[in-house]
Amino acid sequence: MTHAVARGPTPADRAQALLVRHWWRPRPSLLARALRPLSWLYAALAAWQRRRSVAQPLPVPVLVVGNFVVGGAGKTPTVIAVVQALAAAGRRPGVISRGHGRQGEAARQVTAADLAQAVGDEPL
Repeated sequence: MTHAVARGPTPADRAQALLVRHWWRPRPSLLARALRPLSWLYAALAAWQRRRSVAQPLPVPVLVVGNFVVGGAGKTPTVIAVVQALAAAGRRPGVISRGHGRQGEAARQVTAADLAQAVGDEPL
């Protein structure tokens, strides 16, 4: 008989918790101020990538729901509400998701028979 071993938070979990505590303060902490040069680098790389990108017209209207917060900002409930409102108005909306935490890189259609590990928990 195999027993599950209780494990504590990983170093990545602890680092994430530390950054979240400093992110949500009303005034920048010493850690936040020390990390500010990284934000400048991130902004420069994002601007460079935007300049390289070429917008392509699409055959359907597209609405993007996202922000700079990885979790807990209400993106999924917003998408659900938008989809329900569009469906109630007689539209046939589709949702494209990266499928955070999924296996594989290829795009695929999600079905009710899929596993969260294969497609991501939120798309499922």
